[in-house]
Amino acid sequence: MNGFGPLVLETLHDAIRRRGLIAAALVSAGVALFVQRCGTCDATIQVQGESVAMQGSEIGVIGALVSFGLAAIWTYAIVALLASDGLASALEDGGAESILARPVSRDVFVSARLVGVWGGGFAIGAALLALVVGLAVARQAVSAAAAVPAVASVGIAAIGVAAFAMWCSLSLPRVATLLVLSGVGLTVTAIELGAAVGGEPTGWSRWVALFGPAWVAAPMNALGAWLAAGSLPAPAPWAFSRVCLWTAAFCIALIARFRRIELLR
Repeated sequence: MNGFGPLVLETLHDAIRRRGLIAAALVSAGVALFVQRCGTCDATIQVQGESVAMQGSEIGVIGALVSFGLAAIWTYAIVALLASDGLASALEDGGAESILARPVSRDVFVSARLVGVWGGGFAIGAALLALVVGLAVARQAVSAAAAVPAVASVGIAAIGVAAFAMWCSLSLPRVATLLVLSGVGLTVTAIELGAAVGGEPTGWSRWVALFGPAWVAAPMNALGAWLAAGSLPAPAPWAFSRVCLWTAAFCIALIARFRRIELLR
């Protein structure tokens, strides 16, 4: 893949210069500070006028799972923000035409833009995920090994989110692309969370829960080992495989769409 590495670095450099990434980094730093300052989770319940102290281990683990899920969603949002114009901007300012005038194929170019945008966004998200996992391991004594496939699931899903955003950006303006991504992301997340807590979706929601991209279900499944057996929700069916399949489908669709784009050469 001639020129792939330099093109990825160039895309990363473009992403770093974008104000959106700077704003995302600042917000992520604020979220990280909040998570760090959050103490161990204890609860006191009043039963017939008497205070009953609740051991916070299980509650703390649930809080860690929620924090990890929110960090995963925030990672997808950062990647989507960068990808919404990571490819379209190169087409608009003529950068794509000048690069493709060299001995660089379209597949290499679009793949490099995808990897570069994903790398810039996921670097921020991975740092936040690592903080959540580190605090959970230190405070709740959970297994750090279970977090490895969870972070991997988020990373793979983020590639799919970036590919989907770029695919949309080839036909829609940036605002419309972000609106589409927000609508799809919120819908999928709500359905997956509802199914995870024991809900029984019907109609097309059931198909999303069974065959959807599992953006949230896959990392939550991987972190299921943190909870006691009696607290585990029903695992989502083949969640990690769904993440991989949907990501591959989004990437193939993006490459196929970019091959048909008319460029002024």
